[in-house]
Amino acid sequence: MNDARIFLHPSTYEGNATVLIEALYAGCQAVSFHGLSRAPVENLRVCENEEQMLEALRHLLEQPAWLIKRVLFNSMEGTARKIIRLYF
Repeated sequence: MNDARIFLHPSTYEGNATVLIEALYAGCQAVSFHGLSRAPVENLRVCENEEQMLEALRHLLEQPAWLIKRVLFNSMEGTARKIIRLYF
C-alpha cells in the first residue's frame, strides 16, 4: 500500500473498514462503496454504484502525480476522548 497511489475497495459488505483506514494513512486516494463516518473523509471517495466508482477512478488516474498525504482517521487521543464522553 505504501507504494500505491490509489486504493480500490469494491466490497459490497464491510463490517468495519479497517483496510480503508490503513490505505488512507499510507497516503492512498481511496475509492469505496463504504464510508468511514457520516462526515466526508479526506482522500476517500464513497460511491453509490459501479458507474460512480469507474468515474472516480478515471478522474484520479487522469490527475498528475500528487503529493502523498497521510490521513489519520482516528488517533488514540481522539478515540479516548470519544469513549470518555460516553461515560462522563
